[in-house]
Amino acid sequence: MPTTTRILAWLHAPIPFIALGMLLSCATVLGLTLPYALCSAAMSGAWIVYLLDRGLRCSPEDRRNHEERADWYQRVRFLPPGLAGLSLIVLGWSLLSVDPDTRLRLVFYIPLGASYVLPLLPGRRRIKDVPFLKTPVILLGWCGVCLLIPEGEKHASILLWILYRCLYLLPNLLCADWIDREGDRKEGLRTLAQCLSRTQLRRVCSISLLLAMLIALYTKNTAWILDGVGCLFFLLQLWLQPSIQKSAKIADLFLLWPLIATGLSAVSQL
Repeated sequence: MPTTTRILAWLHAPIPFIALGMLLSCATVLGLTLPYALCSAAMSGAWIVYLLDRGLRCSPEDRRNHEERADWYQRVRFLPPGLAGLSLIVLGWSLLSVDPDTRLRLVFYIPLGASYVLPLLPGRRRIKDVPFLKTPVILLGWCGVCLLIPEGEKHASILLWILYRCLYLLPNLLCADWIDREGDRKEGLRTLAQCLSRTQLRRVCSISLLLAMLIALYTKNTAWILDGVGCLFFLLQLWLQPSIQKSAKIADLFLLWPLIATGLSAVSQL
């Protein structure tokens, strides 16, 4: 019987909070107003994608890479779609509650998320089945949420923020895909991580994290610098921990740092 912690991880329970952190950190750093309904839309929408990616069993590579998790999903096959259904209700309420312009931007994410999970492309392929497209699409999904915030696209630093967040997230995605590289290859998936050796992976991730930290320091924005501290934590873990597998698990926790950093930034201003 899997532990409660493992079940929560398999159900991607942190995903809604990661989505919230991505929005709150951007709004805090750039001084933007964040509607509550947009937060609930991002949290529920992101969780739906991850739940259905596992629950609908449209990812044959998942059985090769995570057999125990795939077996558990088979035993509780009604739970993920049920949670996704409840999240869909929240998403629907959120769409009705935001302004029309924000609603239109949110609707853009629906085909992106659906084509990532379901074989909707020609040849019954998912968007991640297209060679080397998986990583860029996930980066687009996570980093593009800042453009959902009203007036976000007009901010002078928005492009720099998107670049920063891409550099921040890239190591996590590469480490996760590197662990799954053999199973992905057998199922015909081609990812950027498959092109890297263990040493090359560490170097690419280190360069990405260092560049993200340099951008944060360059801005001289306290909230931005505090967000960038997460890069330092991940960088140290990457080189002090010999196992990429363990580094990847900690990297998932690292994704929650923007939410924590936003809270610390708010406390420091009291």
